[in-house]
Amino acid sequence: MEAHPIVANRIVDMAKKENNLVVIDVRETRLAKLAKHNCIIPYEANLLILNMMAFVIINEELYDENFVANRTKGFDEFKEKILNDPYANPNFFKDIEGYEYLAKMIPNIAREYAVKKSMIFWGLGITEHLDGSYAVMAITHLAIMTGNIGKTGAGLMPLRGQNNVQGACDMGCLPYFAPDYQKPKVEGLMTPQLIDAMIDGKIKALLNMGEDISHIHPNINKIDKALEKLEFIMVQELFMTDIATRADIIIGVKSAYEKTGVYINAMRRLHLSQPLVESNLPDDWEVLQMIDNKLGGDFNYTNSEDVWEEVTKVAPQRFSGAKYYRLARHRKRGMQWPIYHEDTPVLHLLDFRTDDGLGKFVYKQYEPRGMVQEILDKSFYKDGLDGFYLTTGRTLAHYNNSAQTKRSKKLLTKYDEDIILASIEDEGKFGDRVKLQTEYGETSILSVKYTDKIKPRTLFTTFHHSESKINAIFGDECDELIMTARFKSLRVRVIPQMS
Repeated sequence: MEAHPIVANRIVDMAKKENNLVVIDVRETRLAKLAKHNCIIPYEANLLILNMMAFVIINEELYDENFVANRTKGFDEFKEKILNDPYANPNFFKDIEGYEYLAKMIPNIAREYAVKKSMIFWGLGITEHLDGSYAVMAITHLAIMTGNIGKTGAGLMPLRGQNNVQGACDMGCLPYFAPDYQKPKVEGLMTPQLIDAMIDGKIKALLNMGEDISHIHPNINKIDKALEKLEFIMVQELFMTDIATRADIIIGVKSAYEKTGVYINAMRRLHLSQPLVESNLPDDWEVLQMIDNKLGGDFNYTNSEDVWEEVTKVAPQRFSGAKYYRLARHRKRGMQWPIYHEDTPVLHLLDFRTDDGLGKFVYKQYEPRGMVQEILDKSFYKDGLDGFYLTTGRTLAHYNNSAQTKRSKKLLTKYDEDIILASIEDEGKFGDRVKLQTEYGETSILSVKYTDKIKPRTLFTTFHHSESKINAIFGDECDELIMTARFKSLRVRVIPQMS
């Protein structure tokens, strides 16, 4: 509810009617109040839990045999591996102190998921881990083994971290994809690689649009060093964010409420925005066109419709029929890609968007580490202020780096500093003011609030305020496939501070 309030409200409405909600998290969230199963798990255990659900579904033969036979491949090999994996059996949790209840809860969740139309919603709590990509694959395995995909009322729903992330990816803003997810002529660098290239002097300049790279990315002490090596920084922004204060040139641009353009949400739904107020500031595309022309380029757009018209040509697999006049006609409901003569409300009805049209099972075994390994080794529950596990997230009052929300006095008053949530069982160990420290750095002094919603020796905090320096304690650890930062599990030392 804190990170995705719009979709959360829809989930709340359904949970009140049907009593069919499962919430899986490392802490008790606000949404969990309405959950039939409030499944609190150890840190870095997503892949473990998801594989266990698949184990139960296969072992109890709850999978959809027809769907598996006709729409997938690799199931038999997957089945053999998972049934012989000791970490996939929910009984594994009988030896995980503090989480023994999961040995019974996980099979119950798996059974309910398998025998009815079900959807899985997930956010950055899945992807911001070392094995985040494999966890997403494990979610997909659950959907295709039960046939919970390609029909109304079922499916997979990744909740994007920011507005229009889906649209940015569709347009080719991933270094390994061109628009329409085509293979690029040259594969670019991912953010951690870009930072390393700045430090090595291979990248001399930075154009920063709509993102505060010196605030929201991990290992900000390293990023500070990278930015100091640059010869030129240009920022296109609405406000003086942290990165804007370091810029050589700042270009003020239109906000979302002052321009016309296409947004694509996590449901693949295209919305054509319309300005609510007039502004004489340039749009982002106009600034880019001016730069291109100064460099001898031939960009010659007159308005945002010209830009979008090019999209319909270079990304035809999804947008060939998404003309501006059609988007304007369907402005209220939006249109879902792929859009040809009509749009596509439900994907994967007959086949998948793979070369052979089949979904593929590829098993990835969970590897014990971090908190789970420490519990197995009997070293987690101990006295001392070292070895607490931290996860980060958002609060309802603010959005991401709070560049916009903190401009509202009402919202800022509700949450004017990043606060650490700690277990009431740890109250008295370190007081009400602390710093968090790792090998990479330390935070500013932070207030602590004790609650029964947090498990012992675990912590939660937000990252909305740059002065908190939350991301100074994160290093370069990331997902091994796509280098998404590991923001959701960090071993920290708590340093008490004088009140």
